[in-house]
Amino acid sequence: MIPTLSLAICTHNPRTDHLERTLRSLQNQTLPKDQWELLLVDNASTNGVVDTMDLGWHPHARVVKEARIGLTMARLRAIEETSSAYLVYADDDNEMAPDYLATMAR
Repeated sequence: MIPTLSLAICTHNPRTDHLERTLRSLQNQTLPKDQWELLLVDNASTNGVVDTMDLGWHPHARVVKEARIGLTMARLRAIEETSSAYLVYADDDNEMAPDYLATMAR
């Protein structure tokens, strides 16, 4: 089953504490995890933070590497990597309300 929507977090050398907070807020979403996918787009990072993130809590989560630096390149990679009907972007320091994805899906 293709998820209803995809959430892409495009990041370049993120701060560990910020990215962890963002991912924790996603763990508490009211939209069931089988209805959305999570793409963590690593945009040519050199600090190794993305590789330390645990995405095992989400059945449709994955890290995607994009070597061409720049937000546009990372967002284009997210578009290429998903086949869901809707694509939502979030920054690597956002903290989403628990109903954020459910609201976006509606």
